[in-house]
Amino acid sequence: MKTFVVICAFVFGANALTQEQYGEIMKKVSVVGNGCVQKENATPEDMAQLIAHEIPPSTHTAKCILACFYEHYKMMKPDGTFDKQAAIDAFHEIKAMDADLYGKILQIIDTCEEQKKITDDRCETASLMATCVKNQAEALGVTKEAFLVSES
Repeated sequence: MKTFVVICAFVFGANALTQEQYGEIMKKVSVVGNGCVQKENATPEDMAQLIAHEIPPSTHTAKCILACFYEHYKMMKPDGTFDKQAAIDAFHEIKAMDADLYGKILQIIDTCEEQKKITDDRCETASLMATCVKNQAEALGVTKEAFLVSES
């Protein structure tokens, strides 16, 4: 589903992935995203916020989609805390594709790990983490517009 392709502009933000590399990553992420949308009973309004890059989203369900995504990739533990090593591992395949991007992802992970805020609500916690990721990615120049390189 389009929702998670858009969300991953911030999660998997890329500097110079080829269209093929980006496509492979997005195929995997889309499957997870579709599952999370169904699991969290998301409405079109919830998805619209994420498609529009409204991070943090205003609806609780949209925040839960983020939590589901983090949980799937083991970045968020069942107790609502974040697993830094799992986050690093989730992005490992990008290292061979774009070492500079991978370095920026590690910076984002480090910064957001230091600034993390854990709440009693897994969805709120995930939303806070996604907000940090978005802000740090933008600060490092990793935006959706920086996604693809021409393969010509």
